[in-house]
Amino acid sequence: LIDSFDSVFRESEFYNFPSFPATVPHLAEELAKDPSADPPGKYAVLSGVLDWTTNIGFPGYATAGTDEVFNTFVIPTMFSRVARGEATPEDAARMAEEATRRLFDHWGPTT
Repeated sequence: LIDSFDSVFRESEFYNFPSFPATVPHLAEELAKDPSADPPGKYAVLSGVLDWTTNIGFPGYATAGTDEVFNTFVIPTMFSRVARGEATPEDAARMAEEATRRLFDHWGPTT
């Protein structure tokens, strides 16, 4: 995946971004010129994605707790509850914190 990530990036339809930027040297150009984008160029906004995103667990390591928070969509659920008018931002954040605490308590102190 390191040496051939350029093809992985394209085959995933730009969903899987590289951990090592040099493996997709023309990332910004590919995002800007995606032929399936509707409207054209809509992914250009992601051209700096490797500068403002990071891996799960940063600045430490990913753990069972962080993995489960990610895989159970705690953060996207928090935002969607607010977007759909189901909760205030404060209530949604509180629910997400409670869910995160439950998951971390389940996995123990190494999370």
